[in-house]
Amino acid sequence: MSGSTAMNADAEMSKLAEILAEMTREHQKWLVLIEQHRDAVRHADPRGVERALEAQRHLMANLAAIEQTRQEVVRALWKRFGPDAGSAVNAPLPRLGTLLEVLPAAQREALKAKAQELRGLIERVRHEESSLKAATAALSAHIEGLMRHVGRRLSHAGTYGRRGVIEATPALAAAVDLVR
Repeated sequence: MSGSTAMNADAEMSKLAEILAEMTREHQKWLVLIEQHRDAVRHADPRGVERALEAQRHLMANLAAIEQTRQEVVRALWKRFGPDAGSAVNAPLPRLGTLLEVLPAAQREALKAKAQELRGLIERVRHEESSLKAATAALSAHIEGLMRHVGRRLSHAGTYGRRGVIEATPALAAAVDLVR
């Protein structure tokens, strides 16, 4: 490997390390946003939920841009160090773990540690999101039950049934004398 090629490879590996660190920071922010979202759900605060969701949408857009850059760097490193290195073959993008196995040992361990930390955070985000989804579903069911209860109580005509939905009722047999 020539001097400039080695420097480019080192720069690409440094860029990958920076990207992994940035993704780690973004996932840590995501955990904070999930907690804010959970707090808004806990307090049945629709504006708080909306703010948390908007912040999460913004964070997801940032993560998508970072992921795009990560894929470009992984592709460049794979072309340089992968089994078909230097060929014109346009191989599919490898998993990060697969790429790390072919990188020089000097950089491999540091990148593996960063990747492992990120993987742990991603799993934690998935778990917290799943838990939040269950809490949100429970709150939604509770509010729906309250709305049905209120609907039953306010329906003096009896048009709402026990399930809180409009049900067909028997026709009322009555007549009004309009002549008198």
